[in-house]
Amino acid sequence: MPGLLRCPERLVIPPDLYRGRRSQHPAEDVFNAYLNYCYGILYNEVERACILAGLDPYIGFLHAERYGKRSFVYDVIEQFRQPVVDRMVITLAVRGRMQREDTDERWYLVGEGRRKAIASTLQRLDEERVIGGRTTSFRSAILENARSIVNYLNEGAVFEPFVYRWG
Repeated sequence: MPGLLRCPERLVIPPDLYRGRRSQHPAEDVFNAYLNYCYGILYNEVERACILAGLDPYIGFLHAERYGKRSFVYDVIEQFRQPVVDRMVITLAVRGRMQREDTDERWYLVGEGRRKAIASTLQRLDEERVIGGRTTSFRSAILENARSIVNYLNEGAVFEPFVYRWG
């Protein structure tokens, strides 16, 4: 990948928005600040679905149980990060809707940056689209996924993880 570093015009995300690596707490650039904030919104949506389906958000299968951590939410969210948040945040960056002014000096989203992140994520969750051969939203798919996990745990029904194919 050294060629990419020498030819920044070929990068999908401009280097002034993204330093080329994932950073969480704290973010180290605008792009990661958006990812962190939008993952937080998605995290709350997945936790809501788990609770509505009757699942304990604290008991994890893949992520280790740690006091005060909602490990099961971390397990479930993995299926939805890429189709709900990643694609949307990349689109914001590529379309020039992300600026340094959207963050403060510590790389936290502020003002207009927060408004864009919230509006974009909620729109992505609620937009109707074809998922699994039927028209629904990601918000509904998340709840359906949680209910499918309940059916697997209670009745031994077949569980198929969420997969979203771009079409």
